[in-house]
Amino acid sequence: MNRIIAICGLVIGFGVIGYAVLIFTTDTAQAPKVEPAAIVVEGADIGEIPIGGMVPVHIRIHNNSNVAIRFIGGPNGCQPGGCMNTTGTCPLTIDANSVAEIPLDVRASILGSFQLEVCVYLEVAGAAVYRTVNLTGYAVPAAENEAVFAKP
Repeated sequence: MNRIIAICGLVIGFGVIGYAVLIFTTDTAQAPKVEPAAIVVEGADIGEIPIGGMVPVHIRIHNNSNVAIRFIGGPNGCQPGGCMNTTGTCPLTIDANSVAEIPLDVRASILGSFQLEVCVYLEVAGAAVYRTVNLTGYAVPAAENEAVFAKP
């Protein structure tokens, strides 16, 4: 009985080794390579916005490669200077050699100039990639609060 078990184990072991060799020697199709410079994310200058008011803004993703990529996530949350969240479709496929606009809602939380860092998460040829761009703007007092902010 022990010999039968040993022979079966040996046969199974050789079978697993043969299958592993087959997998490693088989030529598999490799995913197309995408140069990092082929994916460009463009920030924006918002200009003047009222403090506390929500403003729609678009960032652009330029896919200058020969393969489609996917936008899989964007900014959602607050940081010093303001808050923003992605309002468009996610995930979004961006075709080869095309441009997509990603809509955001932005709210300034401080008076004066501000800069918000936008992290954009992409899937490029099966790999996760992120890009960082900036949104800049200048927050002014809201119309109903002008008198409050103007007082010393």
